[in-house]
Amino acid sequence: MTRTFLLFITIWAVPVLVHSQQFDAGVLTGINMSQVDGDRLAGYKKINGIFGLFVNRKFNNVLRAQLEMNYIGKGSKQAANPDSGITYFRKISLHYLELPLMLQFWWQKYNVHVDLGISYGVLLSQREEDEHGDKILVGPFHPMEFGFIFGINYEFHEQLSVALRFGYSILPAANTALVTVWHTYGGSYNNLLSLTVQYQFKKSNE
Repeated sequence: MTRTFLLFITIWAVPVLVHSQQFDAGVLTGINMSQVDGDRLAGYKKINGIFGLFVNRKFNNVLRAQLEMNYIGKGSKQAANPDSGITYFRKISLHYLELPLMLQFWWQKYNVHVDLGISYGVLLSQREEDEHGDKILVGPFHPMEFGFIFGINYEFHEQLSVALRFGYSILPAANTALVTVWHTYGGSYNNLLSLTVQYQFKKSNE
């Protein structure tokens, strides 16, 4: 029900905002490197895709708000490497429909703005596997995810920019605890770095 409602709202809202005279719209695409904190692996080794749409509104020369609707892949990966003594294979593949909402603080002198915001994601699919096939490693993952985003965006042109972002789950994406000799850590969290290119359409009245 929640997934259906979210899809309905986004499919309805995005075209309305795109055609509004008060909003600018565009598309974005890129890659991200991810890991799952709590899966006993380390490193941004899972390479995923990201693509979507955005609408934004400029309030003044310093502040702008941006809403996005993105497909984004997340998860983690550890490939076997016998030469390094790693004989096992682990992979967590997660696919989300994500709605980030951000405030963008502009530094116009250098065509740079800082993005700070939150995101709401709906889990579309999940798969966990090891060298023997499908296996639950830290899941199952929750059907919804809440996270925060911090990023820096450089504008090459009034219609073209590139953004580097860091994203992290506010609440655990899965509840499996990691138990060590010294401490027990609760939950598993999505952790990712993304690099995207954003293209903003010209307004029809320009």
